[in-house]
Amino acid sequence: MFSTVFILVLLFVAIGSGKEGENARLLTFFTLNTR
Repeated sequence: MFSTVFILVLLFVAIGSGKEGENARLLTFFTLNTR
């Protein structure tokens, strides 16, 4: 499960770098909190 979370975080970060940085950040934070 940790691997999936890490991949998701990386994807969100990559997407965030493009346009929606704040949204990606919030989603990543939420995913980490949910785990």
